[in-house]
Amino acid sequence: MSDLRVVMHRNERPICFISATNFNLLGIDQWVRNFKFISYIDCFDGRHQR
Repeated sequence: MSDLRVVMHRNERPICFISATNFNLLGIDQWVRNFKFISYIDCFDGRHQR
């Protein structure tokens, strides 16, 4: 498990996720480098930095 965390943290390739909501992704942007998500519904009312 720790090896997987190291690989994802050092990731250079952009990973994009497009979904209606982002509830199933909360916190993953802190674990996976270059992770971006696009959500149809803004669950954070504009308060999330991404």
